[in-house]
Order: sequence, then C-alpha cells, then structure tokens
Amino acid sequence: MTNLDLPGVYVDFVKKMTTGHVWTAEDYGSIPEEVICEIYDGGLYVSPSVSVGHQRAVYRLLRSFEFIFDDTLVSGDVDVRVGDKVFQPDVFVMSERFDGRPVPASNVRLIAEVVSDNENIERTTKMREYAAAGIPAYIIVDGKNGMRTAEIFRLVDGKYELAVTVPANGQQVMGEPFKYILDMGKINK
Repeated sequence: MTNLDLPGVYVDFVKKMTTGHVWTAEDYGSIPEEVICEIYDGGLYVSPSVSVGHQRAVYRLLRSFEFIFDDTLVSGDVDVRVGDKVFQPDVFVMSERFDGRPVPASNVRLIAEVVSDNENIERTTKMREYAAAGIPAYIIVDGKNGMRTAEIFRLVDGKYELAVTVPANGQQVMGEPFKYILDMGKINK
C-alpha cells in the first residue's frame, strides 16, 4: 500500500502530525480510533503502556465503584472531553449512561487516576482541567504496589480541595457526590 492508498482520515492525521499542528478537542474526530492518545497543552500525547501493578490497581478501583453503581455508569480508559482537551482517566463514574465517544465532562461525577511511573500530570494539568470542567470529585491514587494511598478531593468554588488522605490499609466513607467507600486495603491486595 502506498501513501496514496491510505484512507482520507489517515492522510489528514499524518499531515497534522508532521506539520506542527496545535491539537485541541476539535481535532478529535480526525484521529483514527485505534490511536490511543490524550489531547492537552496543544499536543497529542501517546503514553507507553502501564505496568501490571498499575493496571491491577485500576481494575480493583473500577470494580469497587461497580459494586455501588450499575456497571454502565462506571468506566475507564475511555476518552473524556474536558473543554478543549481529551483525557483518558483510569476510572470515572457518569451521571447517566453514555455509549459514545468522547464522554462529555458534564456527564462525569467522579474521576480517579492512578499515578503512572511514566508521567505525573494527575496533580497538575488533569487536576486543573477536571476542576474547571466542574467534575465534583477527584481521587489520586499514588505509591508503590501494595502501598498505594489515595487523596480524595472535592470541588469547592471551582478548585479541588483535599478532603482526606486514605492510608494504604485504610478505608474512607464519602458522602459526596454520592455515598461510597474507598477501601485501599482491597486496592492494594
């Protein structure tokens, strides 16, 4: 196959990738579906795959919310449009079922991110943008396998305020934006 045989979406995508294009969420539809990426700060970011330990923590976190909600309201590793950016939170809880892509931030009630070894935008760019989008709750899970802790933030006047830090073997009951229990002992198994 020559470059002339590529479908139009690939030609447009490659052209944007090679011309110093400034990426925004408006470009989302021009990205081939099989390209796994996030859009922020004018760039298109592709991250290496996460570790097995990271993914295990994400899975356990996702399952803990599925025990509370219908599993059609809980998802992760799916594109969420946040203003002019597109992120792929590890876990999120929606207000109502949505099967398309990207999920609008207005439909997201809580986001949880497990900090990766290969990046740390969870406390900077993502935190700022999730708050600006009005997402009521944000959880950052950080630390080494088996010793991860969680910081639970709540939205106050457009910014996240630390509500509580849950230790590696601790449990915390939260009432906002809905009632849930975060059991780090189960996440760290």
